[in-house]
Amino acid sequence: MLAIEFGLTAITILLFAYVMAIRPWHLQWGATHLDRVAVLPGDELSPRAPSHITRAIVVAAPPDQVWPWLEKIGKERAARRRMLVAIERPPQALVLASAADLPRTQAGDEALDETWAFFLRPLPDGTTRVIARLRAAAFPSFVTKAKNFFFWEPTHFLMERKMLLSIKELSEKR
Repeated sequence: MLAIEFGLTAITILLFAYVMAIRPWHLQWGATHLDRVAVLPGDELSPRAPSHITRAIVVAAPPDQVWPWLEKIGKERAARRRMLVAIERPPQALVLASAADLPRTQAGDEALDETWAFFLRPLPDGTTRVIARLRAAAFPSFVTKAKNFFFWEPTHFLMERKMLLSIKELSEKR
């Protein structure tokens, strides 16, 4: 009985730590308050998304040096996730949507699945701020919310962080 109580207490403490400290950190890794509240290209595709994740990184290179890597790596990752380019404004914005949503958004309707956007903001010192935003599916079920919370959010963080760090490394090599 004592082991069960100890186990439940440990699970409660770990869940509390994840919800209060780890999850907020990985949902906004590298992003400032202004990055998180900024209206970015692609936000209009899913105006009723119940949540969005915004991450950012500063790259010591101008946007025209970052763009080719963002475009290449972003499109490769999009293909793996069965996403297509919804908006492309070189060297500023790349927005991806699901294959099912693309015709819907092109007709002026909103996306129902997630959208994934990348925005390059030039900084006065010649560097570039790369902002990545994932907007959630419009009407997720409870099961989908639970899967996102426990599995997809941490998995996406690891993948997207590696992607942003790769773009940074490749762009700064020139």
